[in-house]
Amino acid sequence: MEALTEITVDGKATIAAEPDTISLLIGINQRAGTYADAVEKLNEAGRSVSVALSNSGVADKAKTREFSINEDWEHKFDSDKRKLIGYEGVQQLVVEFPLNMVTLGKVLQEMGEVECRPSINTYFKVLDQAAMYQTARREALQAAATTASEIAEQLELTVTGIKTVTHAMPRDESKFSLHVAFESNPLLQASLSVPDVVPEEVSSTVSISVVFQATHIPRAA
Repeated sequence: MEALTEITVDGKATIAAEPDTISLLIGINQRAGTYADAVEKLNEAGRSVSVALSNSGVADKAKTREFSINEDWEHKFDSDKRKLIGYEGVQQLVVEFPLNMVTLGKVLQEMGEVECRPSINTYFKVLDQAAMYQTARREALQAAATTASEIAEQLELTVTGIKTVTHAMPRDESKFSLHVAFESNPLLQASLSVPDVVPEEVSSTVSISVVFQATHIPRAA
């Protein structure tokens, strides 16, 4: 019986695709004198944001990523002067919709009218990321197999199969492309125009480690 030799090879592949989805991260900050008032102000601001999204033609409801109420202290780090002056509420909402720059422009216009002055980070992404990762993993495996065959040939071996495959977590190469923080000046809000933004490709890198098995079985001539 031929003894098996193991060849460990790393493979990497990067896949790029045109984005098809806009993802908005909407930030709300509210201050109030009491905890209950801070919660109510956040809830009211969240409702206003939801109405603005609906008026813009966004069908999906915004989902909450973060909701927190924190104590607001005057002279926070001075034990003698420290005084509780109220509460600060923070909420982050996430909503996605098909990539459409006209819709995005409507969202920004509507958000400019919301009293709580939300901040908006806009991300351009590919909705079906699983398909991207599957293609990248397949190409990474092919790259590893090619390298393993080259090594085996130099050692006068023949690759007979795969023992193990270890996948590293995919790494997203894309960053958000647009940030808007609304000013308090109503004239600036009214003059806000649709941004001329061309989304870049979204790319993902997949790395794998493969242990191939090889023997001295003669290769076909």
